[in-house]
Amino acid sequence: DPTSWSYQTAIHWDDTAPAADEFRNKCQHGTWFFLPWHRMYLFHFEAILRSVIEQDAAIDDDTKATWALPYWNYSKDAQALLLPPAFADPMLDGERNPLFDSTRFLNNGESLDPRAVLIGAALRPRRFATSNIAQGFAGSKTGFMHYQRKGGGPLEAAPHGSVHNSVGVNMSQLDTAPADPIFWLHHANIDRLWQVWLGTGHGRANTTDPDWLTGQRFRFHDSAGTEVTMTSGQVLNTAAQLGYTYEDTSAPLEGEAMEPEPDHPAQLVGATDKPVQLTGNTASVRFPIGTPAGPAAGRAAPHPGYPPIHAPTHPPPPPVPPPDQGLPPHCAP
Repeated sequence: DPTSWSYQTAIHWDDTAPAADEFRNKCQHGTWFFLPWHRMYLFHFEAILRSVIEQDAAIDDDTKATWALPYWNYSKDAQALLLPPAFADPMLDGERNPLFDSTRFLNNGESLDPRAVLIGAALRPRRFATSNIAQGFAGSKTGFMHYQRKGGGPLEAAPHGSVHNSVGVNMSQLDTAPADPIFWLHHANIDRLWQVWLGTGHGRANTTDPDWLTGQRFRFHDSAGTEVTMTSGQVLNTAAQLGYTYEDTSAPLEGEAMEPEPDHPAQLVGATDKPVQLTGNTASVRFPIGTPAGPAAGRAAPHPGYPPIHAPTHPPPPPVPPPDQGLPPHCAP
């Protein structure tokens, strides 16, 4: 049943699914499709839940008409760092609470680490996609990308990945995270922060690259179990295209600095793809200098000449491992 919770969990990660399966084991991580894919995922999950609610005779008409998937705004204040009360009690009306997950680290009343929910760094980038100039909000341009450790944007790293890891065992695993009901509130907040970023201004906008808008199609099932296909371009306007808005898109936290990008950012003015032999001696490399390819593109005339660039060719120190930008490395297949 594609509308069952177990199937919805498998959509995110199920490495036992056949390679030909177009629906399961398809979450997008380490890619600029991270945000639109998860928005589609939330949209259909919410529609399935609403369908169940509408068919339940025990639920009042007002709830049926107004229910929507909530979001967990854990960055709001100290109280918001705690699990929402409905998810914290193991019992509900004398029976097992289906919103309770016994594997969470927060079940004993502990709160999220305040450092895990900082959003300033996630909202700082002004460009959408990562380039060879600077990191972008949404991550690197890729094709279909089920999972890679590199390539994600700062939002995917934190608070997305940091909250996953801080909540607990199921939430920290790609294959079990959606089985914890708090997953959906967490990702609804990540989706909200996409709207927050757009509203922050200073040139922040979704890319118009057709490879992102329409170049990649994703398959889901709607609330009736019918197969549907969607692209990023179909989920950009939450009100007009998907029928929802967020009540709070203010940002960032009061007192949390969101430094603007520098007035004079680094510009790509020239490069070479010719190899440089690391022999311990000095080598000269020549390449043309042209119009800046960064934020100042079009504002400066090409610099004449091809000045030599001298660089030491001794072996560099070992690279520092990159910070985890998603879930733990043992989650990777």
